[in-house]
Amino acid sequence: QYFGADRESSEEVCQLNPTTGAVIACPRTLNLDRHLLYEEFVEDGSFVKLREVVLQYQFNPEWARRVGASNLSLRVAGRNLHTWTRYSGIDPEINLFSANTVARGVDFATTPIPRTFAVGLSADF
Repeated sequence: QYFGADRESSEEVCQLNPTTGAVIACPRTLNLDRHLLYEEFVEDGSFVKLREVVLQYQFNPEWARRVGASNLSLRVAGRNLHTWTRYSGIDPEINLFSANTVARGVDFATTPIPRTFAVGLSADF
């Protein structure tokens, strides 16, 4: 509730005089968006990413016949294997506010794109 857009203060967090009900102190609640445009929070988010590598080996047909197949291949794949960047955050490709252009690159409470591996075996009988 206190993390909304453009909230300067909220009556719910103000200290009131118990006798008169007058506001004694009303702390300014901060919005994350307020500090995003400061120059010290802006950094180069350029990157090069090794997005996907797939290696496939086609076994010799004679060897495939030995195991009862007419065709046999093995595939190994990896995704999001490495990112080259000087960006200090988790991943320059993710952000908290999805397509919001003002808040791109905010890594608060975000989950990086996972690195995954897969192995597959294909056989024709």
